[in-house]
Amino acid sequence: MKIEIPNLQFEEKASVFKKHTNIEISDTIKGWIIYGDTHRQLDKKIFNLNPTERKGWESWSILAHLGLKKEFKGLFKDMTVDNVINVLKKDKQDFSQIISYLKLENPFRIITADDSFVWPNNKTGVGNGEGKAFLGPQKSITYDYWGELNEFIKVSILKQNLLDYYFQSKNEFYNPTKNYRNKIKMKQEFNKAYEDISILTENIELNFQIYTGKADKTRVYLRPEGEFTSNVTKTLRKISLKNYTQFVTEKLGDKKFEFKLKFIPSEVIPNPATKSNNLLQIPISELPKILERNTYSYVTNEKLVKEIKKMYSHCQFCRYKFEDYINSNGDRKQYSEAAHIKPKSEGGLDNLNNILCLCANCHSLFDLGTLYIDDNYVVRKSQKLLNESRYEDSYFNELELNEDHKLELRNIKFHRKLTKNN
Repeated sequence: MKIEIPNLQFEEKASVFKKHTNIEISDTIKGWIIYGDTHRQLDKKIFNLNPTERKGWESWSILAHLGLKKEFKGLFKDMTVDNVINVLKKDKQDFSQIISYLKLENPFRIITADDSFVWPNNKTGVGNGEGKAFLGPQKSITYDYWGELNEFIKVSILKQNLLDYYFQSKNEFYNPTKNYRNKIKMKQEFNKAYEDISILTENIELNFQIYTGKADKTRVYLRPEGEFTSNVTKTLRKISLKNYTQFVTEKLGDKKFEFKLKFIPSEVIPNPATKSNNLLQIPISELPKILERNTYSYVTNEKLVKEIKKMYSHCQFCRYKFEDYINSNGDRKQYSEAAHIKPKSEGGLDNLNNILCLCANCHSLFDLGTLYIDDNYVVRKSQKLLNESRYEDSYFNELELNEDHKLELRNIKFHRKLTKNN
């Protein structure tokens, strides 16, 4: 079937066009003319932009600069890139620039954690997902990147990446902004997942088979091979959230890939602790990264946890009153977190003089080093935050201390040194 090629209609959008990489431009062109994606879909998939705010402006500008207006959308649906190039070469118009971008191969792909890959209790609906990572449709665009059906591939993941993602996503698990199916069980599973991640080696090697389901022969998935890969996959599912989690995949070679988990908040998550425009209203993902977040560890002494939580009905940093909740046994509890000052990974102990009682937000900010405590027991904002934000005064709040709660000053000094807040 002969394809009628529309006329190119150029608009000057050089300012937007020049700020993007060749690979991003290549993926935008392919998504528009081959896959038939909308501008909003392209903005979200390629540039991680909120489609409701930007309304597809970024991808539209790139395509308009190249002359690829609405007539080109899905024009070469389901065709291979080579076939598209051959068609464009025969046209009387000059498609040389577009062809040069089409020839570029992106080693990266993004797998979104939709309902087919999230743990049942993390789901926002009641869909019947298979629990396997969805790669794409059974078409050449999927096979060219991943391989043929029933082939086996190796996937590596760094433990450090899992730890980073874990704490980036923590706020959504502890203060959900979506209507998940079972928020209490969801938080419990998330806490258990930390233990599963902590025992993994630094470089995690997984084995998968390229697979299609029995019920739907049009879709391609990754099926775990072996007990170890199955167990790690369950952990990945536990910490995955629809609309928030991405698996950024890089093709390292023939049948070899690397996964990197990425947490993409779709909106600013409101903080329940305050209504004023203060530090805690900045989503954790936008805060300057002061240290790697693998210094976090849980207080494992249950007796100590109960003791510190009995002392405080609100956060020692921000004074946020801890909210009541009903646990799985029907007991009414107040949610708070016992936080180490000197991390256990650095030799800190499960002692009352090394523990704080904080809300989830302040705990994360303290672990980041975005908040710290000075020698006068004043909670302060980091200098790096002051340099990169509108804040001028480092003062955050007085640290509240129960008369029976004595802190070890050397642990506070250690935390400042560790987080570069000297």
